[in-house]
Amino acid sequence: MPIAITSQYVEIDDKGRARLAGGGVAIYQIVQESMNGYSPDEIHAHFPNLSLAQVHSALAYYYDHREAIDAEIEESNAYAERMRAERPNRFTRKELLDRLERQNLAATPIVIEPNK
Repeated sequence: MPIAITSQYVEIDDKGRARLAGGGVAIYQIVQESMNGYSPDEIHAHFPNLSLAQVHSALAYYYDHREAIDAEIEESNAYAERMRAERPNRFTRKELLDRLERQNLAATPIVIEPNK
């Protein structure tokens, strides 16, 4: 539930985090997409529930509040690292792909004969 609306597109939630109004997407998520090299149009394609204006608004908000959003990004990255450390992958990617290939090879195709 928003506690403050900063613009037509950006609201601050009860935890003090900037989000896009109505979409629930955190501003830092849009910024991370941009930092990963995606254009606003590509970001819009990744978040089809958002308008292109919302994407641009998120980026504009970031430029006005860079320090706070950068801190959210750091916090999110630190959380992800803690989760990776606490819950390491049980299998490597190669092991999972090998396992999937074995399952696909073992699967017997179902053949449906037409009624005569």
